[in-house]
Amino acid sequence: MAMAYLRRTTTLPSGNMSRYYVFGAPNGIFNMDLGKYIPYPVMRKIMKMDGVIGELERRLELNREEAEHMAGILHEEKKKGEWENPFEWEDGKSKHNQP
Repeated sequence: MAMAYLRRTTTLPSGNMSRYYVFGAPNGIFNMDLGKYIPYPVMRKIMKMDGVIGELERRLELNREEAEHMAGILHEEKKKGEWENPFEWEDGKSKHNQP
């Protein structure tokens, strides 16, 4: 899973820079600048549908180019099997958080 899907320094295909910092937080994919996020279980459902780009635009308030860039990264992660099961930290009981 990518630490950051978009950074303000991400150069998009048009040459424009991304406007936001979007990353995988403990509870979901988070647009830090706008305070918008998609919980991981919801993101898994979205990734099984057509219209992933539109959902990213709507839910994280990204422009089309930002959403397309992020969808490409998510697609590659999905191909590697990274989204098949819940991440170990999703339930708040990660072995890394226990004494």
